[in-house]
Amino acid sequence: MSFVSISFVIFTAAAAGAYFLCPAKYRWCVLLAASQIFYLLSSPRSYVFLLFTTAVTFAGGLFIERQTEDCRAYVKEHKEELDRKQKKEIRAKYEKRKQGILLAVLLADFGILAFVKYFRIYINMLSETLHLDWLHFDAGILIPLGISFYTFQSVGYLIDIYREQYRADRNPAKFALFVSWFPQIVQGPISRHDQLAEQLYEPHSFQYERIKFGIQLMMWGWFKKLVIADRVGVFVDQVFNRYTEYTGIYAILGVIGYTIQIYGDFSGGMDIARGVSQIFGIDLTLNFKRPYFATSIPEFWRRWHITLGSWCRDYIFYPISLSKFFGKLGKNSRKFFGDRIGKLVPVIFAQLITFFVIGIWHGAEFKYIAYGLYQAVFIIGGILFNGADIQAECIVSMDDIPCRRLCHCDFWSLWNGL
Repeated sequence: MSFVSISFVIFTAAAAGAYFLCPAKYRWCVLLAASQIFYLLSSPRSYVFLLFTTAVTFAGGLFIERQTEDCRAYVKEHKEELDRKQKKEIRAKYEKRKQGILLAVLLADFGILAFVKYFRIYINMLSETLHLDWLHFDAGILIPLGISFYTFQSVGYLIDIYREQYRADRNPAKFALFVSWFPQIVQGPISRHDQLAEQLYEPHSFQYERIKFGIQLMMWGWFKKLVIADRVGVFVDQVFNRYTEYTGIYAILGVIGYTIQIYGDFSGGMDIARGVSQIFGIDLTLNFKRPYFATSIPEFWRRWHITLGSWCRDYIFYPISLSKFFGKLGKNSRKFFGDRIGKLVPVIFAQLITFFVIGIWHGAEFKYIAYGLYQAVFIIGGILFNGADIQAECIVSMDDIPCRRLCHCDFWSLWNGL
């Protein structure tokens, strides 16, 4: 069901009417029903993938939290009998169990994402490279609606439970609502559980001003997509599809037009999602903040697809750059490259890995990977030539408790400990 279709407008109006007419206690049930119906209407064949990710992540969160609680209870019960070394060994044992559960769920969630999004493309590339016709995969694999968004959102929730940032959700139906909230499942944003869940679960009253603002935001999103992006897209497609015939100023205008088109399409979709959520009293995270006014590439990524950037920062960049493995690598690198460059080695590797993930997240083809690494090269160049010392800043912030909890999940130790 497209955001720019009449059926979506009718669906949203019907869901809003049912929501405000329903008793306050059960209003979250209306949101859950609307989200599940929306997904079934939009992508019925891939509904099972959504259910699988929801169920596995929900169970994983409970199991991880149970290990944390059991460890605390055991240490508290036997605190008089255990010395400091024994307590450390017991905590390490429970930590290893938590890591095993986390790894199993991550492999399940990302395994499904990799299979449906990348399997056919890379198998066919391999068959063409090795000239193995029997390996060619002709049957199409359906890419489930929003799988990248709800997978990243679910994984973020699970890692936060592992880091003990908040308690696991106890209600599977409510957790299913958090994963499948229909305005954001198509184009994002990638929300955090502590920011979105309570808004979905709590009842919201009818407020004319809020609903008016939500409708205005939706109309602004439709204007961006239909009037700006789609109209500019006609010219862009003409230039890009016949690039041998259009040179000079037309090629330049085509590139500029594409930047306008892609921004209008993406940010317009975000405005529609935020507008629909506003009608129900829910504030989604801002995902675009005038990115073309950025004065540097790092600032651009702090303004463009903000929730994807912050997700990669918290769950990829920090755990890698502050891990023990890369800490040792940075220490050893100082002997060969000097103190400043050696200190930046973990940051450089973390940037490359982070933007590789950002690139492949956008698509399976090598052009997306090249795009991600292209961005990383410019950012790393800025770090090296402008005297930026990100690693030093991270080390200083480790004295802060929230940052310690943020970086607690060391995935290199996770792999080595199993």
